[in-house]
Amino acid sequence: MILFNAWLLIRASGIVAYVLLSLTVLTGLYSMFRKHRSLPPGLVPALHNTLSNWALYLVLFHAAMLFYDHYKSYSWQDILIPFHAADAARIPMGIGILGLYLLAFTILTTELRRTIGSRIWRLLHMLSPVAYLLATVHGIWQGTDTQAAWMVGMYWVSWSLTLFMVGLRMLPKKEIPAAE
Repeated sequence: MILFNAWLLIRASGIVAYVLLSLTVLTGLYSMFRKHRSLPPGLVPALHNTLSNWALYLVLFHAAMLFYDHYKSYSWQDILIPFHAADAARIPMGIGILGLYLLAFTILTTELRRTIGSRIWRLLHMLSPVAYLLATVHGIWQGTDTQAAWMVGMYWVSWSLTLFMVGLRMLPKKEIPAAE
């Protein structure tokens, strides 16, 4: 009986972190619409912040578990420094590390929003879609489950919903259907 399998924990934490990151992006986009005004005040932003924090925790766990992987040994430098790994994983792993740093930066700037001001925060927060894109590229390129139908479906649903929400956001405000 296997009590500890780093590879399974790496995979599972990466997948769940990606789902949480996708939900973070979707709630962030949803918070831009007036439709959510029928919900209790602060619910959507609180959900968005909670999801982003949990996505970060799981990404950190995902990265830390690489140190314990017995199949492939990574140093802390490989895990923390983008493009440092000396194997074929150098580029996709570096992309994932950059995504991690952008996610952490986005969360940190949100915590500092009152200090840095809403205008600067909004500008810096525009980096969050880049973190999402980097996470997607990392997962597709390096993920061992990328070819599985359920994983392809997860990426497809995640990006379809995101692009749909972005498309709605780009419509003139009078063309967006009102909440019922």
